[in-house]
Amino acid sequence: MKEKITSFQVSALIMFTIAPTGILLLPGAITSFAKQNAWQSAAIGTLIGIGIAVLVGHIGNQNPGMPLMNWLEKRLGRWACVLIGLFLARYYITVSVITLSEFSYFISDEVLHRTPQWLTMSIIMLVVLYAVGQGIETIVRVNMITFLFSVLLIAAGSLLIMKNMHVKPLLPLWEGSFTPVLKGSLLPASWMSEVAVLLLLAPYIRQKKSAIRAGIAGVALAGASITVTVAVSIATFGPRLVPLITYPGFLIVSVIEIGSLLERLEIVFISIWLLTMYLKLSVLMFGASQCLVQSFHIRNERPFLFALGLFVLLNALYSWGNAADFYAYTVKTGFLDLLFSNALVPAIIAAGLWVTAKGMRRRRSYDPNDS
Repeated sequence: MKEKITSFQVSALIMFTIAPTGILLLPGAITSFAKQNAWQSAAIGTLIGIGIAVLVGHIGNQNPGMPLMNWLEKRLGRWACVLIGLFLARYYITVSVITLSEFSYFISDEVLHRTPQWLTMSIIMLVVLYAVGQGIETIVRVNMITFLFSVLLIAAGSLLIMKNMHVKPLLPLWEGSFTPVLKGSLLPASWMSEVAVLLLLAPYIRQKKSAIRAGIAGVALAGASITVTVAVSIATFGPRLVPLITYPGFLIVSVIEIGSLLERLEIVFISIWLLTMYLKLSVLMFGASQCLVQSFHIRNERPFLFALGLFVLLNALYSWGNAADFYAYTVKTGFLDLLFSNALVPAIIAAGLWVTAKGMRRRRSYDPNDS
């Protein structure tokens, strides 16, 4: 494999595979469960995500540098490879549809109110297909530029928003039962489980045996950003108001003012967020295309990639009637698919690799002259 990326670049890419949609939807959804303790749910979900990162990184470290599906075909057999490839492709296509819908709904609600939905989605998909066609190394380079600007903006925004924050809405800590906090942690845990994309990225990592470290760092960065967003949302608006706000993370930014000179700074943050959404969708489309191309040994990738993009676009246009149906599905049902696909499937792969490795060791130790 010619394309190579560093473990830090992988960590940053994992962060932006998780965080963009997480900071958009999770603050309101978690707060509706755990109230003022919602930030604890986000922290627990991050710990669960780190556990998934260790599992996925362990699998990635066993890869000798081959494309994922080619390696699984060699280790587990042709049919197992096809079944896993089809399931993972279905997952990445589904999440791509969800991400594209969320992306376009946000743009329609907050930026381009009169632009038709189909036009917004089509432009987004064309940009994403171009990025995927350039390869993972190009996506990673753009991601690093975005990562740098994001860190600077988050630091500046945190300083500017402090005057609007109050500790009282975050109190009392651990009031009542801990059950709502645990229930609320399932949502961030499902988002953190998207670290499973590391399975596809591991063969490209330049440093050998660093997949676990890269996965943990990526989840930690994403979890920290989501936990802070949840805590700041509650400290700014209170636990009762946050669940009623569609995008609390961006409403926080809208109250930032620098004297009477600079107002409405949210457009700057929205611009960076849009870049992170393009990157997330690019990673998901890359995952879907790689699973299918490798599983079925497709030689001509570009026409296939265009057909895959058209399929995702049409599904995003007609899967939900409106934004309310979309958000209800994402919060109440979609997270179960995330957990199943990103936690259970890697566990099955790890078990299969363990069984085959054990069988290979037995065959190597068998000596026909002993009989």
